Amino acid sequence: MKTRQVFLENPQHRIRFAYTPKHCSWLNPIENWFAKLQRHVITNSSFSSVKELEAQIRAYIDFYNRCLVKPLKWKFKGFVKAKKLKNINC
Repeated sequence: MKTRQVFLENPQHRIRFAYTPKHCSWLNPIENWFAKLQRHVITNSSFSSVKELEAQIRAYIDFYNRCLVKPLKWKFKGFVKAKKLKNINC
């Protein structure tokens, strides 16, 4: 699949795919926000139409941005390349 990756990462294409591990730390806040959206709006609710669902989601986003939003305190500083990783099994 190396040729597919080279093709997809070609900078001359209109859309460029960047592969990141699924355990990347930047995904965690995004997943947490969607979990809140599901708990607060979608779970245990019923909607008569897709437009009603969209309206509820947009209302939640507006409420969240007005009342609940706070800056993300990024804690990960990156790995030190010169430092050896410890073996967990020892």
